[in-house]
Amino acid sequence: MEGKIEALTSHIVQLTDKVTTQSAEIARLRSKLGGANDAQMRN
Repeated sequence: MEGKIEALTSHIVQLTDKVTTQSAEIARLRSKLGGANDAQMRN
């Protein structure tokens, strides 16, 4: 059981890293676009 928990924890850390990186990239691209999509995303 302990090994499975370790593996899952490791996987969660990797996924969190990936999502954080992607969120930063999305924010960067959105600012590059000048927030042109803001209104569309709210509708």
